[in-house]
Amino acid sequence: MTVGRAIARLKIKKHVARLLLRDANNLPSANDIEVSRHNRFMLDTSVLIRHAQGNLSEHILKLIETALLYQSSVCRSEICIGLTNRDISRGTWKHEIEYWDDAFRAVPEKRVLCPDEQIWRDAGLITGSLTRTQGYQPHQMKDVLNDSLIFLTAAKQGIPVLTANRGDFDLIQQIAKKGRFFWF
Repeated sequence: MTVGRAIARLKIKKHVARLLLRDANNLPSANDIEVSRHNRFMLDTSVLIRHAQGNLSEHILKLIETALLYQSSVCRSEICIGLTNRDISRGTWKHEIEYWDDAFRAVPEKRVLCPDEQIWRDAGLITGSLTRTQGYQPHQMKDVLNDSLIFLTAAKQGIPVLTANRGDFDLIQQIAKKGRFFWF
C-alpha cells in the first residue's frame, strides 16, 4: 500500500483540529471486564511497570493472571531503555534485571509481537498527525510513536491493549478506529 492510500484509509486529512479526549465513562474500562481465561490482552508498558512496582488493583491483577497475554517488542524496548537509563551502581539494579528477564521469559516468543512495515508507516502517519493537531513538542513524538506501534500491532492481531495510559490511546484510536484498548 502506498503512503497516499494509507493517508486516505486513516483519513489523516480529516484531522485538522485538536482532538479532544472522549469522556472516560464512554470508553471501555478494564474494571468492567469479567475475569476469564478467554480474555486476551497486549500489555502496554504502563501495565508492565505498574505490575513491577506492585501498583495494580486486585481486579487488574486477576485479569492479567488469567488472560492470555501478549507483549510488544516495543514495550520490551521501552523497559530496556528505562532499565539502562538509571543509576546502574544501585544495589537493586541486578535484581531489576533479573525481574525483567523473568517477566520477558514468562511470555512465549510466539506471543511477542513485532510491528511490520505497514504498522511502522501507519504509526508514523498517526504520530505526525497527532503532533500537528495536539501541538506536541518534538520530545513527545517518541512516546506517541511507541504507543501507536503497540496499538496498531495489537489491532492487526485483533487483540485489545490493556493500558493505564488512557489519553494517548484514546487519541490514537480516534484515528486508527479498528484497534481497541481497555484502560484503568
